[in-house]
Amino acid sequence: MGLAFILAAVTLSAEPAPAAGTIPPEKRVDYVNRLADRLKGPNAWKHYRKAMDTFVPIYQLRIDEADPDRAAALDELDLNTRTLTLMPNWSTKQTKAIAGWLAANEKTLKTIKKATRYSRCQVPLEAKGRRLHDGVSTDLLVEFRPLARLTAMKANDCAQRGQWKEAYQWNARAHRMASHLHQRPFHVQHLVAAACERDAAAQFLALLSRHYPNDAPGQLEKARALDKHRCPVAVTDEVEALWARDHVESWHEWAQDPTRHPGLSEFLSSWTALSQDVPTVEALAGTPPFKDADELRAAIQASSVEHDLAVAKKLDTLYQEWIEPPFHQAWKQREAFHARYCESAKTAPSLAVYGCGDLQTHRLTMLRELTRLYRTATECVIAIHEFRDAKGHLPKSLADLVPDYAESPHIDSFSGKPMIFRVTEDGSDFTLYSVGSNQIDDGGLHGRELDDDSDFVFWPPPLRKIEALEP
Repeated sequence: MGLAFILAAVTLSAEPAPAAGTIPPEKRVDYVNRLADRLKGPNAWKHYRKAMDTFVPIYQLRIDEADPDRAAALDELDLNTRTLTLMPNWSTKQTKAIAGWLAANEKTLKTIKKATRYSRCQVPLEAKGRRLHDGVSTDLLVEFRPLARLTAMKANDCAQRGQWKEAYQWNARAHRMASHLHQRPFHVQHLVAAACERDAAAQFLALLSRHYPNDAPGQLEKARALDKHRCPVAVTDEVEALWARDHVESWHEWAQDPTRHPGLSEFLSSWTALSQDVPTVEALAGTPPFKDADELRAAIQASSVEHDLAVAKKLDTLYQEWIEPPFHQAWKQREAFHARYCESAKTAPSLAVYGCGDLQTHRLTMLRELTRLYRTATECVIAIHEFRDAKGHLPKSLADLVPDYAESPHIDSFSGKPMIFRVTEDGSDFTLYSVGSNQIDDGGLHGRELDDDSDFVFWPPPLRKIEALEP
């Protein structure tokens, strides 16, 4: 639980679906499943479920490993999975650890190959309780992301062996997995799908930098074609509106009788402890505005379902007003928006239970925008390569790509201007990046996705430093 509730409460439907208040709680799970089941044909979910059942996590190999040195190598692998999927070379120690992990997951990888052959992946909600709120589980998210990382690791393993066709095929499967998760009618699932998509896009660029295939434009078109299988926005918004109502009602039922929703009590205990113990979580998600469960119960009892739903609608109005201008303009106003949002959220106890940090307001929007920017950057890199193949040299600016290789200059959504493009002094390579979330050109300084003081560098693909184990 926990994270799904934090994220899913971020974006509500601008106009709640008329059915949200009329569908009985016990029928909401079936209703959502019918809305989500819009694609026909074989369902890939049964294969993903099988892959999750056979998946061997790295920590399990480490526990079973008797050799201390090999156990340490597995620990390092566990810390650096994403980084190692982008590395052009692995050390002997890393190669052995990765080979052991891939070998342990041979069945899982074969099952993923089967799952990614299908266009349809419908994951039905299970009626674990009377409420839709009880049926939303983060198990899928917790288990799906490691499968995506395993797929990416297999792609880079093929690249290390010079098996470039297979490497691009496995990378394409990672894109397909993201598209499958996008078919879920919940924003929280889409955020994890977007994270998987960014991982796959970063690896695709890393593969291009090492071996540029003749069909690179076709690879990009295949990734674009996956968009048609995504969950329609109207369906997502309707489900989110229904979920928001169920969410508020569930907390009010809990306030009257905690035994009706024991899962909320468990979440409350773990979340408050987490917020107090981990400064990073507190900064991103905010400190809940109550001392303990008793204080929260009293606050919810003093409020009403109708009041909290009215606040939820106001929050969505604030969000829509903030995001209406072009993104680079809205982003400049994020702190003012955050303050207004949090001031309103704290008036509804069933919404304020999660605190109010960056994660619930503008940070998630930034990550969505970064996902779109990865696609823009990939299109731009391919256009630059096509220009060089045709002209024998790199363009002087992105404007040179128009109109033969691009319809218009590729725009950095964080600045509202073309992405920053610079050719190296010897003319052999180039740098392509976005000014990032601080909206300042830091000269191509690359940091992590959540850094506020660096750029988003796309080319050459940046390789992060391997994290070392604590002594």
